[in-house]
Amino acid sequence: MAIGIATGPFMQIVPRNCAVCVCPPDAACTRSENANFTGVTSQEAPRPRDGIPARRTLAAVVTLVVGTPVFLWSAIGQLSDEGGTDHLIKVPAINRVLELAIALAALVATVIASNVLRGTGRPWFIEAGWWRVVIRLLAAGAYVAIAGRIITSAVGGANIGGAILLYFVAPLLLPYLLWSSVRQARKLKGAQTSGGGDGRS
Repeated sequence: MAIGIATGPFMQIVPRNCAVCVCPPDAACTRSENANFTGVTSQEAPRPRDGIPARRTLAAVVTLVVGTPVFLWSAIGQLSDEGGTDHLIKVPAINRVLELAIALAALVATVIASNVLRGTGRPWFIEAGWWRVVIRLLAAGAYVAIAGRIITSAVGGANIGGAILLYFVAPLLLPYLLWSSVRQARKLKGAQTSGGGDGRS
């Protein structure tokens, strides 16, 4: 015996012994022969293909990676010494109120992005292990924001700390983090393609 179930503008005929029918728009209804019909129908959830996340998830990752250093930079503010006139690198001054507004906007954006990644993006971001790539990019962005404030601060004399961060730490740390991100992404993509684990390192 079959039961008709309305799904959108169409009526689908569901076998009585079908426990859960998963009916993608372009595929026939699949069924479980060994259980009684429960009257429940559902559509198969979209899954990432070849390690590529959904657009919403990808947008959340970009927002998180970009928004985090923007928030840190704006929230930290100027670190210049009072009366300091010497700059290792000089950047245009921004009104402090505007900086705080930018920090607040970046914070809201990163919180929303984090919720997306913990929600609809969880299968790709957490369960598939891609958080390992994102956290490396976040570390690089955080370094750029924090070190950037030190490097661009006005001091009285030589900015020794800024010079160390710019000329010694950055050339080693940033390339390593970017290389590590690419390497981890390739491992995860390979693991998902072969179906063998989550590419942990």
